[in-house]
Amino acid sequence: MKKRFFYLFPLFILLLFVVCSCKDDNNDPILPEPSPEITIPSSENLNPVLSQEGGTVSISFTTTADWTASLINTRAESWITVTPSSGSKGKNEITITTTANETYDERNATVVLKCGSDSKNIVVTQKQKDALTVTSSKYEVASKGGNISVEVKANINFEVEARADWIKQQTEKTRALTTSNLNFTIEPNETGDKREGEIIIKSGELSETIKVYQGFEDFITLTKKDFTIPEEGGNVDIEIKSTLDYEVKMLSDIDWITEIQSRAVSTHTHHYTVSPNDTYDSREAKIVFYNPKDENVADTVSIYQMYKGAILVARNEYQFGIDGGTLNLMVQTNLEFDIEVSDTWIQQIQPTRALTEYNLSFAISKNTEQKDREGTITIKDKNSDKKQVVTIKQSRIDLEREALIALYKATNGDNWTNNTNWCSDKPVSEWYGITALTNPTRILAIDLATNNLSGTLPDEIGNLSNLNSLYLPFNNLIGEIPSSICKLTSLKSLDLCHNNLIGKIPENIGNLSQLETLFLSNNNLKGFLPQSIGNTSLKALNVQQNDLEGTLPESIINLENLMVLQVSGNKLVGYIPKMVLSHPNWKIWYPEHQILNQQPGYGLFISAKDLYVSTDYSMDGEVSILQKHTKGNGIKIVIMGDQFVDTDMVSGGLYETKAKETMEHYFSIEPFKSLRELFDVILIKTVSKNNQMSGETAFSTKFEFNQWGSVSYSDIDTQKCEKYLLRTLNINSLDNIQVIMLQNFYTESSFAILNFEDGFSIANCPLGVYDNDNPFIFLIHHEANGHGFGFLLDEYLTGADLEITEEDKKSIDKDHEKGFSCNIDYISDSDEILWSKFIKDSRYDSERIGIYEGAGSSSKGIYRATETSVMNIGFLRQFNAPSREAIYKRAMKLAYGDSWTYDYEEFVKFDTQGRADWIEAMNKANTRSVKADSRFKQYKHIPPKILNYPAVAK
Repeated sequence: MKKRFFYLFPLFILLLFVVCSCKDDNNDPILPEPSPEITIPSSENLNPVLSQEGGTVSISFTTTADWTASLINTRAESWITVTPSSGSKGKNEITITTTANETYDERNATVVLKCGSDSKNIVVTQKQKDALTVTSSKYEVASKGGNISVEVKANINFEVEARADWIKQQTEKTRALTTSNLNFTIEPNETGDKREGEIIIKSGELSETIKVYQGFEDFITLTKKDFTIPEEGGNVDIEIKSTLDYEVKMLSDIDWITEIQSRAVSTHTHHYTVSPNDTYDSREAKIVFYNPKDENVADTVSIYQMYKGAILVARNEYQFGIDGGTLNLMVQTNLEFDIEVSDTWIQQIQPTRALTEYNLSFAISKNTEQKDREGTITIKDKNSDKKQVVTIKQSRIDLEREALIALYKATNGDNWTNNTNWCSDKPVSEWYGITALTNPTRILAIDLATNNLSGTLPDEIGNLSNLNSLYLPFNNLIGEIPSSICKLTSLKSLDLCHNNLIGKIPENIGNLSQLETLFLSNNNLKGFLPQSIGNTSLKALNVQQNDLEGTLPESIINLENLMVLQVSGNKLVGYIPKMVLSHPNWKIWYPEHQILNQQPGYGLFISAKDLYVSTDYSMDGEVSILQKHTKGNGIKIVIMGDQFVDTDMVSGGLYETKAKETMEHYFSIEPFKSLRELFDVILIKTVSKNNQMSGETAFSTKFEFNQWGSVSYSDIDTQKCEKYLLRTLNINSLDNIQVIMLQNFYTESSFAILNFEDGFSIANCPLGVYDNDNPFIFLIHHEANGHGFGFLLDEYLTGADLEITEEDKKSIDKDHEKGFSCNIDYISDSDEILWSKFIKDSRYDSERIGIYEGAGSSSKGIYRATETSVMNIGFLRQFNAPSREAIYKRAMKLAYGDSWTYDYEEFVKFDTQGRADWIEAMNKANTRSVKADSRFKQYKHIPPKILNYPAVAK
């Protein structure tokens, strides 16, 4: 019995080196080699400066021995290259090339020339990209006017121009090289209509335009609203701006303020005289300017008058946010006074004294408490009980915002790939990766995947009480998962995979009762899977590739909706609890792949006594016809199964359902779709004792996986299968019969057995994976349609540097004579290759048929017709033209025998739908997102096993 196996394995070639030596009998003296030295002409610039756009610079030098050139900082390799990187002694030259600098900082790199112990440094500087931006390009101002602050971010000097006389800049005209806040005063709009103006910020060719829009509404506004008058009395001039008629009234009946009618110099200025205050109390009056038709349109002036020895402040109460700030308090008095502060979070800075006016400054500390707070400042006369009390109110800390800041600081946020708006005064909903509600702050989701987070997760993460999703995979997180994460009772998704986390999974993970996905794979976690995990609502659990110990917790049975369970690659040992085996989704978890296989020396097992055992074999061997041919002689396809038990065989059950799905998948692809009427489809029910590979199955299928999920071994008892077919179908030969063997376990690994002597084949097709977009149909098309019927070989690359041998070429020639392996060829001449006619036929131009190196088990010296196809593991799921032709030829020959002869033009006509389907699939593949095709990333294909003996049961 001769077998030829096509496996993916590297060729190891022993290279023999012949070491030769010789002796020189010449007695002439040998001159010593000069010491290694680098000489660079003084004319060369060792500190070149390149422009932001990038460029090159060449440095010439001479060495006395071999030399190398390298970069000190390997991080600079992304933008600078040095060629060549080494050479021999003599005159040499290196070329240094930089890419365009798209950053806003100047950057440097050092190139080191080395020759033995001698070295020279070349420091390359590249200029930064000039930047000039504003955070907002539009401002809307009410008709009363007001102030706006424009934030400018620049690394160059700039100028400011206000193109409207009603826009006045408060600050100087130029700002330099960082973030600047430019303040502008917008005058009241008295035009009677809305208006707009521009502020131009420019530097050379860079400029930003800010639009200022001001509406128009009727208003009454005062230029000054608070007046403090000494006890001696005085005059008050009140300037008013108004767009409508107004009247004036005192809010109380007072006689110490009178209007001076004779001084009506302007209709918009009112003059009042304040009489001396002879009382011992301060006094206050309010004057209201209002529209008699609508008293809501109004403004009010307050006039305070001191008494002798009074202490006056403009306001008695101030409000601060959690970050605190500076309070500038104006005190008017002619007394000597003391300052008393009620709390330590209010600190006086440095008073500055005028003759009768004091500007007092106080620092208000950040509020780190979880409650609002209130304090007072008392200004008290040293010689009496006269005083003024100013109340300071401060709001409590925003815990969720502070938690984000703690995350930023703990994970080196300054070096994140993207940290836009983090720790700024922008709403947290505008911070990169944050989904949030405001007023109050509620963080709903954090997505910082692949963002260069490095450091530990802070305990403050537990303060995000509204968090639904925490998504931090593919970073450099270290340390333990903080137990505070178990306080996030609203959390539904937690993904920390592909980091460097250590320690245990928190014992109280079960507190997260709403948790649906938990991904912690590819870390360094130890300990056990907590029993409390059964208290969650998990639908997917992935803890692969860690160092977890023990076995699966029985509480998994409580996770009724768990559809993904991936625990492979750990240090789990022992038997799977019987309770876990009874979970209705046990088979869907494809345990052979995702659960049982662990690190070397470890492993989980299923006890034989816990396996389900079939007791009813009455349906074993039952034959039914799913499809009858309507043309030709009838090509036989037999659908069978392994690892299916008696309960799967009921009418309409799993076995029958999957068999019918298989048939429809088989005829859903060209050219089988157009050839369907030539085929008979036979279903044979095969009952296994157990439904696990670790037990007894009808045909002893075996798939073994390593700790990383790759198939390390696969097999099926071919002889047992052949005998079963001959007996059940009551036939003497298996010539040209195709078997589709459904495997009752869920994985993305498959293989086929092909007999090149008599055309018999077995395509082993597992049921796929539940959460992917139907890879089962791909397994059918690749294994059953491609390998099993078309006798096509794989078109994907192995990744190994393997070249076919002369023996391989002879084997391919022999296969081609039989009509097999017609999708690969070792000839690279476009006039001679097997599919040369398609290359030359313009009707196939859209398929991009050509000569692409790599197919079968080799990457060199063997060619395929298209870059990708269903026989590849790319994203185009159709047979290419040479494959469709080979399938068409075999089907027509089997259906009609020697009475049929091949005609190329007849095939091209038949292939109209095949070409159309290919073009449609290619267009979809070109527009399909990477994420949409991630369903095939775990596909573990095994090359077909080729049998070179007749399929006759021994």
